[in-house]
Amino acid sequence: MKYSVIIPTFNAEKTIEYCLNSVKSFYNENTMEVIICDNQSNDNTLKIAEKFPFKIIHNNKKQSASSTRNLGAISSTYDNLIFIDSDCVAPKNIITILENTPNFNDSKCIAGNFSSKNIYKNFFSLYKTSYTHLKLKNKKMNVSNAAIMFIKKKYFLEVGMYDENIITMEDDEFSIRFQAKGYTTVFNPNLEVDHYKKYNFVSLTKNDFSRAKQLVTILNINLRNNHVKESSNWVGLYLRGLINCLLIMLNIIVLSNIIFNYVPSFGGHCNFEFLILINIIYLLNNIDIFWFNLRTYGLIFSLMSLFFQIFTFLTIILALFSGFVELIFKKLSKTS
Repeated sequence: MKYSVIIPTFNAEKTIEYCLNSVKSFYNENTMEVIICDNQSNDNTLKIAEKFPFKIIHNNKKQSASSTRNLGAISSTYDNLIFIDSDCVAPKNIITILENTPNFNDSKCIAGNFSSKNIYKNFFSLYKTSYTHLKLKNKKMNVSNAAIMFIKKKYFLEVGMYDENIITMEDDEFSIRFQAKGYTTVFNPNLEVDHYKKYNFVSLTKNDFSRAKQLVTILNINLRNNHVKESSNWVGLYLRGLINCLLIMLNIIVLSNIIFNYVPSFGGHCNFEFLILINIIYLLNNIDIFWFNLRTYGLIFSLMSLFFQIFTFLTIILALFSGFVELIFKKLSKTS
């Protein structure tokens, strides 16, 4: 079987060499082509990429990551595509792992996961790494991951590739359309890449805000086009997050009630009892994250993550609210 490996790049000088060295470790010129699709990088990304025996193509102008991936797919020679992001490091036996996926020959799309490894050891980078690793690990199918994904070119083109107007979360939006066509994405938990992504407090908050806000756009697009046919799968994908958002809003309401004493009690139960109950549910909803971080990074990191996640979901709540308000105003402006 022959593969086209597609690597989108934009100002990736800090990670691209790690990525390309990992791809070189399994590269076979007789069965594989590697296409580096650059999105108008203005750092040393291309100088580093030119050291490798891979094909380099360019976006004519700076566009979305979706357009860069699509360009790679359109320019590919072979019928089997493997997407790997430029800040990801793939294992040398990735093809063996991929081909050992159950019913591999009949699979249209196979998604992988991020490992729990990151060369950046600060709290915010490791927090994001562990959270995304577990979020995907808990899902079994119909979950796409553009950073590490196999898909047959025929179906990628048929579904319409990635939406180039989507700035982020394009893999989620693609998965909904893919599913609406009656196709299934298989999740292979052994197909993992190390995600070398560095975050600080500001960049992580911006990332979470933009991704959550983009969900409103994705929801609107797919409801409008009637692409959401199996909503239960997508409710399941975001169920933990939705529960966390609800619990955090309840926390705010009850704490506000304790401070201002609007309602002295609920059904004979005091506010403090409700506060304790809400946070016990919150802990149970996130207990697997707590234990994973405890085993992987230690107690202090695990506790910090549990509390920082509250701030993360506050950010998500604000982003969703902002996205819905913006959407309503857009609709009103069109009708006026």
